[in-house]
Amino acid sequence: MNQSPPAALSTPDLSDPVELPPDDAIFRELFEGAPIGMALLALDERFLRVNASFCTMVGYSNEELRQRTAEDITFADDIETGRQLAQSLVQGTAASQATNVTSTRTAKFFGSAAREHHSDEQGEPQHFLLMVEDISERKASEAALEKTGAICKRPSMRTS
Repeated sequence: MNQSPPAALSTPDLSDPVELPPDDAIFRELFEGAPIGMALLALDERFLRVNASFCTMVGYSNEELRQRTAEDITFADDIETGRQLAQSLVQGTAASQATNVTSTRTAKFFGSAAREHHSDEQGEPQHFLLMVEDISERKASEAALEKTGAICKRPSMRTS
């Protein structure tokens, strides 16, 4: 007797991607609980939604960020790079981009960021999803190693 398993026990068809609208409870739970910083940005780079990890990293509250753009919290030297990145995503010349970021409020924060754009059914870009990993400790370790290396390379002062 060859019976099919009950529907509740059958393996889901993974060839069809499951769409999770931003208001879906699963998306919200994953977004809010992520250990990395996440932000949903409008195409003009206004913050639409941010998680607690992102707020902690950049030193702004959710309410403060919702009144700002990504440029408002970015060092001036990094703004043009961010604009070019956003433009390449919207124009479709890149599907996602990774870059290093620093925040103006938390000057000691260094992050590794990936940014993607999400489109509607017609392929029109709707918003960006920014995912940021805090790499401040790694940067501090690299700086300490460089300093140690520089000290080790100095000629020693010997007295004869």
